[in-house]
Amino acid sequence: MRSTSAGPLAALLLLPSASSAGRINISTDLRLELAGAAQLLAPESARPEGFVAPDIPYARALEAALSRFKDHPAVRMHSEPKMRAFNFSDRGQVLLRLSPPPELSERLTVQYALADRAGGAENLRRWLRALGDLSKASRFPAIFAEETKKLAPATARFRAEEEKQDYLGTIEAYAGLPLLGTYAVHLSPFAATGGVANVVAEREDGTMEIASVIGPEPTEHGVEFWSRRVPGTLWHEAAHGVLDGLGDMYAERIERGNALHARIGWSCYGTWNQCVKEHVVRAVMLRLLAREISEEAMEEQLRFEKEEHYPYMRALLKSLQVYEKERARYPTLADYYPRLLEVFPAEAGSAPVRAPALSASQRRHAQHLAQAVSERAREPEALSVAARFSRPAALPPAPSPSGTAPAAAVARAGPPPEGIEAFRAGRLDEALRLFDEALKAAPRDIETSMSRGVVLQALARRTEALTAYDRAVSLAESDPGTLSREILPDALSSRASLLLELGRTDGARADLSRALSLCAEDWPQRDATRARLEGLTAEKP
Repeated sequence: MRSTSAGPLAALLLLPSASSAGRINISTDLRLELAGAAQLLAPESARPEGFVAPDIPYARALEAALSRFKDHPAVRMHSEPKMRAFNFSDRGQVLLRLSPPPELSERLTVQYALADRAGGAENLRRWLRALGDLSKASRFPAIFAEETKKLAPATARFRAEEEKQDYLGTIEAYAGLPLLGTYAVHLSPFAATGGVANVVAEREDGTMEIASVIGPEPTEHGVEFWSRRVPGTLWHEAAHGVLDGLGDMYAERIERGNALHARIGWSCYGTWNQCVKEHVVRAVMLRLLAREISEEAMEEQLRFEKEEHYPYMRALLKSLQVYEKERARYPTLADYYPRLLEVFPAEAGSAPVRAPALSASQRRHAQHLAQAVSERAREPEALSVAARFSRPAALPPAPSPSGTAPAAAVARAGPPPEGIEAFRAGRLDEALRLFDEALKAAPRDIETSMSRGVVLQALARRTEALTAYDRAVSLAESDPGTLSREILPDALSSRASLLLELGRTDGARADLSRALSLCAEDWPQRDATRARLEGLTAEKP
């Protein structure tokens, strides 16, 4: 997707406006309500998990307005087995990453796991095309604009409750750090009570976009969206925007406790770093509930969160109380973060584990946060980490579609740093020109060929991108020194991402399988590639 964001230097100058000085944006959402209305027209037997068909004037009005479209593909395909397995929360996560209908084009990256849950990338595209066509044919935006007025009183009541507590200001004060991004709450009567579709994503400029979908509480007096769960949701999701960057800044330290992940199991997300981030975010949310509402509210929320899934939660809560008492010494959670990580003990005698590489947007977000830390923190370790992230590497690695950065495995010139910076800044045409010039001087440079493919893919010039990836794979195969290292698996993984975009699942599956057979044990993309391959294998007829 072509970037329209400002470059990293411009974004650093815009930190005050990127912060959460405003309130949470609360609204109903055209994309979500289009999906809900289409599902409402489908047979009751086709309703997915997390979807509610409320008997309220708003829903009845949408159903009546769209009644002549009951045989539309966007409605019919909900009866297909693949779509029945695609729950309503996951649909929300996809839609919130897209532009408004009828285009519904990718605005933020839609992870392959979400596409898998929709029955594969092609099935997801088919559903989105059908939804877009339904929106256009029914003139749904106009219908939505009129009928959503029926939800205005409930939306106003929710907003009034939210305004009683400065949720974003409270968490920023607690952490001593800003939310570098935006937070939106979308209210939908089609979402199940207590079931939310939360989106936490770094934009290409490194700022965060956070969104939550909140369904209604059952009531005798009409639709009500506020419930006792809402404060926890708001603080939890906002905490991701404030604190996840610290997990990236301290990633190497976090990885010292990697052996603990296997003991916790499935309930703590896909990577150890993310597991730690979730522990910390939930712990901060619980402490805010205790401080701003009551200890009883914190304990009740902890039971709801299923404490057994987060075995280090009690220790984190105890540690955060130390932080709260010593704010003169620890003005920010960045100062205290190393002590917080002591809760996750590194296993004695365990081999060091390399931290996963950050994506370009994660690194930019960490750079933005590092500036805030350098201005506010006091502890030497926090200031040292901030200084390291504030300055870009002398020779940044080439970006890859999988979100990790391939290491330089062969002694070649490598892609020009100014080309990498142009790519990161969204100046894709300039980056392509620089990579083309570099390849004229060093036509067998594998990493530059891969980087050229990434830019072409971002420009939606997929045929040319595939040619560039094919060349990178061919060059890597012709150099025996690369086979046991990272460059060939990286090239295969990059090509597989594009093949999936093109709907060539068998080719992608073959590339991913080969990448796994060639990669080193510590290849940063190993776990993600295995998970992707398992997902593709599971959906193979």
